Amino acid sequence: ELDDTGNGSIFRLNLPAGDTARTAWVDDVLFLPTSYPSSISSPNEVLNKRMPSRVAPKEPQFMYLSIEIDTADAENTKLREMFAKEINYLETLEGPNGRKYSSDGFAVQKRDRTVYIFGTEDKGTLNGVYDFIEYNADVLWYRADQMAYQENENIPLKKYNYYEKSPFSVRGWNALGSGDTGLQNVDEDHDTMLSRNKMNVMYIPCYPGTADRVVESVSVLESVGLESFMLGHNIGTWILKSPSYDPENLVYWNQDYDGTYMTSQELAGVGYAQINMWDPNGKVSDCMVDSICKFLDEAAARGRVLDQVGIGMNDTEKMPQLGYDDKPFEYAPGKFVEPGTDTYKATVAFTFFNTVAEKLKDRGYDIQVNVFAYLFLTEPPVCEIADNVTVLFAPIMADFR
Repeated sequence: ELDDTGNGSIFRLNLPAGDTARTAWVDDVLFLPTSYPSSISSPNEVLNKRMPSRVAPKEPQFMYLSIEIDTADAENTKLREMFAKEINYLETLEGPNGRKYSSDGFAVQKRDRTVYIFGTEDKGTLNGVYDFIEYNADVLWYRADQMAYQENENIPLKKYNYYEKSPFSVRGWNALGSGDTGLQNVDEDHDTMLSRNKMNVMYIPCYPGTADRVVESVSVLESVGLESFMLGHNIGTWILKSPSYDPENLVYWNQDYDGTYMTSQELAGVGYAQINMWDPNGKVSDCMVDSICKFLDEAAARGRVLDQVGIGMNDTEKMPQLGYDDKPFEYAPGKFVEPGTDTYKATVAFTFFNTVAEKLKDRGYDIQVNVFAYLFLTEPPVCEIADNVTVLFAPIMADFR
């Protein structure tokens, strides 16, 4: 406290009368008054008068803040009590209009001199940290091995007291090739860049006989905050590599209108045709399910219980089936789709995907079956799509927005 002449203590601690049990520890702390007597122009003048040998610092223009980063899961009662409104928003994953939201939203909130960054799951908290850095430290994560930023001794707090969640539950893209890991479609630096831009998924190819690579790829993605999305143009390969595949039986393959079957590995694997998704007597779907179960069991033996698998159509519009594709197709008891209609081939294919997904569930595998909506499959089928079938919309011939 200062008197009118500027004399007095720089600070005074007032204790209740007779109270001698309290101790005040002061370590390199400077207390400055919020107002001064008329004879004192600034706190620096006080410092120069009281401690002339000390170089007076510049008058402070900012205050330091603490940052607390945590996940507001069910056990974090502190954050859940402090930020009940924000957490309720993050955990409400369906809006009044039926719009769904991702569960990895986040909040950045300032209380007193502490900034709290949190989500209701770890990925949400990570998204909040990267968002805070991007908007307050002006950092851009724009390449796998580079980022744009300006060096600053202090970070001004510019964006805070907000919360957000994405209307897209799956956010990522398909990167071709491989990086330093040598794993196809997986590179740790690139995938870190995706995570910093609040992506949550990275595509990895999924084929029979690749359980080792898939398990390693999933671990690399998890280490940088990403989940995997498994697919690939693999529909013929699941058949060819199945333990129940009978090379003498032609029922698995498309048959062209001249009677030719597309049976060889080259034709089935690189996109000359699809497979026989009319699935007579369930033999084709049984063969595929046997192959997928083997793949899932191999992954489990390597310590990874997968929660998904991909069945991707080949990279072609062709799906001829002599004796079948000119007849109405029964996609549900008593319900048919007519040949030649825009929805015909898509309904045949999605009925097949539904069948495979149902058979996997019946065998005890709690997984999602990922499929492409690609080429002729961008046309919605007239059948329902099973709950355990996830559709990756992949338009290539037109802008479907």
